[in-house]
This record gives sequence, C-alpha cells and structure tokens, in this order.
Amino acid sequence: MALRLDLGINAALWIAGGDAALWKPVSFSLAIGYALDPRLAIVARASSWLRFGELANEYFGAGVLYRFESNMNILGTLGASFTRDADWVHRFQGVGLQADIGQSIALSSTFECVLGAHFQLGTPFGGSDLDAFTSIETGLFVAFGLR
Repeated sequence: MALRLDLGINAALWIAGGDAALWKPVSFSLAIGYALDPRLAIVARASSWLRFGELANEYFGAGVLYRFESNMNILGTLGASFTRDADWVHRFQGVGLQADIGQSIALSSTFECVLGAHFQLGTPFGGSDLDAFTSIETGLFVAFGLR
C-alpha cells in the first residue's frame, strides 16, 4: 500500500488562443496506490488548487511511483484536467500529465516526508471548444506518506 498527501506552492501559465494568464495557486493532492515491490507502486492521484479567486484546477489520474537510489522518487501520472469556477461548476479542460520528483526523508520505518518539484501539463486534447486551453504548472511541494 502506498499513500501520500502533498501540499504545494505553484505558478501556473494558462494559454487559450491569444490570451494568457499567470496564476500562483496553493495546491494539494492525494495519491493512493498498491506497492508491487519496495521500489514501485501503481497509484491513483487526485489534486486540486485551494480556492484561488474565480478559478481552480483539478486533476484525476493514474500512474506509477518509482523509488531510485536510497532516498529519491518520481511520481508520474496521466489523467484528466478540469477547471472549477466560483460557482463550483466543473468543466473538462482536457488530457493532463503530472510529474513529481523529490527526496524522501524517513521519519520512521513506516512514515516519510518528501520534498521536491511538481510539474503539470494540461492539454486541450479532448476538451470542449469553450474550455479548451493549455496550462503549464510548476512548483515546490512537501508530502507526507506511508513508506
């Protein structure tokens, strides 16, 4: 079993046609998975911005968590990206990718803290014409989870 809760500070660039906007959201995510061995887990991940003005981004995906060296890991997922407006109306943005790379710090034999970098690419592929846009997000995160 793998479980990880992340809190991050990000910068997000959203591009639609000739318009662009830069957002600086705080986000959180939850990854739950099954460890195939101590170095590899299959995970499902959900993430969302904490309330940020009139807009928020949400993501649901699946992928893998891979540990390398003794204290490094990478989490990569493919999924769906959504926008959420002030009225909590969700719209499908399109296919999205998320990746985290971080360094693990063992807190005990069971728990760990991970510090690292977060990346997200939201594409308009599959999104509706009115809501289709590209988003690029990057930031720093701290995560706590089960080893």
